[in-house]
Amino acid sequence: MKNTSKIKTLSHKSKGISISLLSLTLMAGCGSDGGGDDNVKKVSGVVAQGKVSGAKVFADNLVQGSQDYVMDDSESGTETTTSTEQGSEGKFEINAPSSVYSLISSEGTDSLTNEEAMQMVSSEGIASTEAIMNITPLTTLVALTVDPTDKEAIKKSIESLGMSVDDDISEGITPAAAAFVQGIQTAVVALTKALNASVSTPNEQPQSVKNETQRNILAATSGGLPTSVKNQIQRVILRQIAMQTKDGIGLTDPATLANKIGQAVYNALVSITTEGVNGAKINISNLVAIQNSITMAVQAVATQIINMAIQNGTPLTNKVVEGTLLASILEAIKAEVSSATTSIEENGGITSEITSSSSSSGGSTSGGSTSGGSTSGGSTSGGSTSGGSTSGGSTSGGSTS
Repeated sequence: MKNTSKIKTLSHKSKGISISLLSLTLMAGCGSDGGGDDNVKKVSGVVAQGKVSGAKVFADNLVQGSQDYVMDDSESGTETTTSTEQGSEGKFEINAPSSVYSLISSEGTDSLTNEEAMQMVSSEGIASTEAIMNITPLTTLVALTVDPTDKEAIKKSIESLGMSVDDDISEGITPAAAAFVQGIQTAVVALTKALNASVSTPNEQPQSVKNETQRNILAATSGGLPTSVKNQIQRVILRQIAMQTKDGIGLTDPATLANKIGQAVYNALVSITTEGVNGAKINISNLVAIQNSITMAVQAVATQIINMAIQNGTPLTNKVVEGTLLASILEAIKAEVSSATTSIEENGGITSEITSSSSSSGGSTSGGSTSGGSTSGGSTSGGSTSGGSTSGGSTSGGSTS
C-alpha cells in the first residue's frame, strides 16, 4: 500500500548533477530465520580491496536462497568490525550462524587509496565447514550472480587472471587481477562519490517529520546518499560488471577491460533509471558522457598496473603482494578516481525522486535486471591506450537485489 506522505522537494545542483528528495522508503528487514544459534563457530578472514579497516561485517542468513544484505535483529549477534591496527588492517573474526550464510561488509576505509570501501559480499558458507572466509571484489562478483552457470563462468574468468575467487588479495594478487580489481574500484568509487556529492542538506528538517523511519533516513541524507541506496547502486553496478566480464575475454588488455567495465556502468545506469533504487526514482541523462569518463579512468588505471608489471618483468598471472605492486602508482590511481568523479559531476545529468512505499523491503527493489535487446553505450576512447568503440551488446543483470 502506497504511503502518500510527502517531504518537500529538495534539490541541489553540483556541476550538472542534482538530486531531489521527495520522500523516503520505509524499509522492513527480511531474510532471517529468527532463531538463535547454540553452536557458534568462529570464522575469520580479511576484507580487502586494499585492506579495509573499520568495516562493519555481519553474517547474512540465506533463507530459501534469498538475501537482503541488511542486518536483521537475529543477525546482530554476528556483527563485528575489521581491525584498524597497523599490520592487521581488514582482519576480522565473527560468530557465524549454523545455517547457510554469506558475510556482508560495508563502509570502512581502503588502506591503499584512503577511499570508503564498497559494500562487498563473501562466498556462501556453513559455519560447520568454513573456518576462513575473505570478502573481496572477486567474491562479490560471484556472490551477486544468481545463475549457477554464470557463477562458474565468472570463477573461470578470475582463474584466468591467476587467482582463486576466495583468495586474500591483500597478501597475494597477480598484476592482471590487480588491474581488474582496481578498475572495478575506480568505476564504483568515482560514480558513488559523484552521486553522493550531489545530495544537499534537506530543506525539510528531519525533526519536523513525524514518521520515525523517514526521519532517520532523511537525517542521513544530509551527509550524502542514504546507505541503503548507495549500497544497492553499487550492487547493481557490480552485478553488471560480472555479466560483462564472465567470458574472460581480454581482461588483461586495459582497453578491452575498460570498455567492458564502462559498458557495465552504462547498463547499470539504464537499469537504475528504469527501475529505481529502494524507492528512489533516479533519472539520468548524458549516460554516454558518464560511461566515457569511467572508461577512460579505468583504462588509465589498468594501463599503469599492467605496464609497471611488464617493466618489472613480472608475469601478469604471478602473485605479488598487493601493497608492494601498487605502491608506486597509488597517487596515479587516486588522481584517476578524482578526475572521473569531477568529470561525472560536470557532464552527467542525474536527478532523483525518492518516493515512499510501505511495501518496499530489504534491498530487494530494483536494479541490475536490464535484459533483452541491445543497449548502446556510445563511443569511448581510452586514456593512454586506445579504447575503441563500446556498443552495448545485450544487457543482463541477474536478480534485482
